[in-house]
Amino acid sequence: MAWRDRWVDPWEAGSYLKSSPVYGILWNRASSSPSLQRIDENGDTITLSSSNFDNHPLWGGMRRCTLDSSGNPTYGSDAKGTGLTLTSDYCMVEIPGCYAASYRDGDYQGLLLGTRPFESDYVTSVWHPAFY
Repeated sequence: MAWRDRWVDPWEAGSYLKSSPVYGILWNRASSSPSLQRIDENGDTITLSSSNFDNHPLWGGMRRCTLDSSGNPTYGSDAKGTGLTLTSDYCMVEIPGCYAASYRDGDYQGLLLGTRPFESDYVTSVWHPAFY
């Protein structure tokens, strides 16, 4: 069974897929500033609160677990892994699979991530290769 097939997100399974926002960053490659702009799938600048970020299915769905020698996960009582014994098994952070896209427009480089496929004037997303 593929990892993404067994993932059950913190929201009702699948209820966010069509409405989950796509978040990304935009980098001005010509600028000496390391600052990045947060953008949506259309390249428009957005302002995120910690609640927007923490409750997004992609970042809010990360959780610590341990794996036994067969690769079976055991989860703690929360995303931090409270209650896990971290000394006897392999410890990891499970990251929900995502769709990704990147684009370059002049001096600007954009990177977008989301839990659903997305398309805009700039890009069409693909399932991120790390999750095959």
